Amino acid sequence: MTRSLTFLGLLAASAVGLVPLPGLAASPEFKRVAVPFMDKYCYECHGGKKTKGDLDLKQFKDDAKILENRKLWLGALKQSGSGEMPPKKHPTRPTAVELAKFDAAINTALDRAEAGAKPDPGRVTIRRLNRNEYNHTVRDLLGVDFNAAENFPADDIGYGFDNIGDVLTLSPVHLERYLAAAETVAARAVPAELPKPPSRTTYSIFLEPSNYHSENGTRPVTNSTPELFTQQKITVAGDYRFEVRASATAPTNTEPVKMTLLLDDRELTTVTVTNRRKKWETFEVKLDALPVGEHRFAARFANRTEGATNRMLFINEFKVIGPADTRTDFQRRIAASTTGKPPAEQARAFVEWFVTRAFRRPATKEEIARYVKMIESAQAAADGKLEAGAQQLIKVVLCSPKFLFRIEGDEQPKARDAHPISDHQLASRLSYFLWNSMPDEELFALAAKKELGKNLDAQVRRMLKDPK
Repeated sequence: MTRSLTFLGLLAASAVGLVPLPGLAASPEFKRVAVPFMDKYCYECHGGKKTKGDLDLKQFKDDAKILENRKLWLGALKQSGSGEMPPKKHPTRPTAVELAKFDAAINTALDRAEAGAKPDPGRVTIRRLNRNEYNHTVRDLLGVDFNAAENFPADDIGYGFDNIGDVLTLSPVHLERYLAAAETVAARAVPAELPKPPSRTTYSIFLEPSNYHSENGTRPVTNSTPELFTQQKITVAGDYRFEVRASATAPTNTEPVKMTLLLDDRELTTVTVTNRRKKWETFEVKLDALPVGEHRFAARFANRTEGATNRMLFINEFKVIGPADTRTDFQRRIAASTTGKPPAEQARAFVEWFVTRAFRRPATKEEIARYVKMIESAQAAADGKLEAGAQQLIKVVLCSPKFLFRIEGDEQPKARDAHPISDHQLASRLSYFLWNSMPDEELFALAAKKELGKNLDAQVRRMLKDPK
């Protein structure tokens, strides 16, 4: 694992010019070995008056230009090594020792030249997100987990991979599908109307213990079974309500029936049940900040009397309602990004936060100003509804080339030498390499502070442990 992590770190770092590629230190033997070899076996056809194949080897008196003619020298080594040059009709043939020395001299000169040359990081192709990357990025950006790209055209394959920038084309069909997907994603991430809190009902026949069959939706709580309960798995933390429909029978001039509601064996409240049997009354208790996990909801006959058969508590159903906050994950993120901001600044704060993540680099002042105007215009057309502005922003951003393509702009365009890419670009390279998705909040935070480079190894370890 350690060797793999070191390789990943060196791979990412060398890609941005942080780690120079090692070269072989060697003494120049070009003039001492290669030039005499060529004088003896090559100049007759490739030097002086004869330059077969337009190749004049006499021009190379030393190895000063060997790197810029690398292809020529590799070809020469191939020809000499295979025995094709010098030709068989040549009066003298080089010995195996001479060929080995010539080969070593050329390779040593090439290695020395490469080690001393300035690093060439090459070019970065503007690359479209493939279907998998699009799906994962939408999920992590908007909290919408569905196959947004199921109707997209198949990605082109290059060298056996579907993420090669040079072959990922963009067709008119792609544009149509991107627009349709953006509409769907925006509606799911920011619904126009919040749904009612979900409700899970457990009818009396399904309550525990299961040693009694209810009749007509009625389940008695008796001396032998003084408590009924159900187990519910809460998957979203939040505020909930626990409701119980109950009725009772009790003779006149006797103590009324009392019922205690419990959560995880903790008493929540005790209520008086006065309605007669089948005249159901609903009792509820609020559960603030109910955590995720398995919970036991129960109702207990609080003041039962041993041996009494004329005082009984009846249960019709349990109901667990919640969470009360039915906003989507993305709507909660919007609220978090604008908390503490005055109303006039909330749209700007939201745009800056969202666009920075969607484009995987800091939003520019011009972008923020343009998108804020667009949000305000959409809200004005929808009677001031914030949801309308947020939906419009999502649709426009998801169809922007800055989202659909991974673009690495040069922050030092006038620099003549190789230089590191920005921390945001490094974060994007890492996340798409390891996760097939956009950077998370920790990567964004380190990139914003320009501290990702020096924390590269720790972040690679963390990302490899992540389920993504």
